Amino acid sequence: MKKDYWVRYREGIARIVAIDVARSSVVAVGELVKEAVQELEVVRAGIRKLRDDPACRGAKWERARLSSEIALHERTERRLVIKLAALIDHELRAQSELSKLAPARAATMLLLDAITADHEAAISGDLSQGEEDQDEPLLKEERAAAFLGLSVKTLQNKRVLGDGPPYVKLGPGLRAPVRYRLSVLRAYAESCMGRSSAE
Repeated sequence: MKKDYWVRYREGIARIVAIDVARSSVVAVGELVKEAVQELEVVRAGIRKLRDDPACRGAKWERARLSSEIALHERTERRLVIKLAALIDHELRAQSELSKLAPARAATMLLLDAITADHEAAISGDLSQGEEDQDEPLLKEERAAAFLGLSVKTLQNKRVLGDGPPYVKLGPGLRAPVRYRLSVLRAYAESCMGRSSAE
């Protein structure tokens, strides 16, 4: 029981970590996209200046040198456009994956809470029942009813009428969770076996 709990808990934590890593990846790619956009703006501003600024056409700038400088800036611009397109594509795919994973994170958190609650309830029941039953799992009403082939409502009615299998109540009050031991359910099912429809 305890081993099974830790296996399931670790799987849940691993799923949450994977989702958080995906979220961090989206944020990191978003930052890279911003940097690439800024870099591209600087290069394009440099190209405009070389083409339009009269100071660049003075004695210091030979025609060939000016053309060479513009060509260098244009090559850089093309590289940045390709890099930016790839980053945006990666960002969109990562956001799409994250949008699918985000609801799973909330569901996994609820699952971890439920697993922990079941584990704590099982430990509580084990301690109250003594060491001889320590490794026997406590079943929720749904699983107990399914084991007996009954609806949950029928099982609850049998409990109220005192006609159902013995149960474990985890705490005081009417709303305290109820659990059933598998061995008790088996014994109850055996006791209900009949030999004739007249019985």
